[in-house]
Amino acid sequence: MNNKMDYKVIKARSLEGLVKGVNSELKKGWKCQGGVEILKDNEIMSFDKNSKPSSDVYHQAVVKWVKKDSL
Repeated sequence: MNNKMDYKVIKARSLEGLVKGVNSELKKGWKCQGGVEILKDNEIMSFDKNSKPSSDVYHQAVVKWVKKDSL
């Protein structure tokens, strides 16, 4: 098989922002992988002690198969 899977995660501070970002990638041929993950503000603080409280962060993984020849 001469294909390669590209993978990236779309992040946004609002659900509306995530929808906009994911829809943009879908138009470019990307496909959603798995479900939406929501990192709550208190979880963000536990990972990054320098983080200031703001809002939740929404994530969606997307994948795209590309031919190795086009890389």
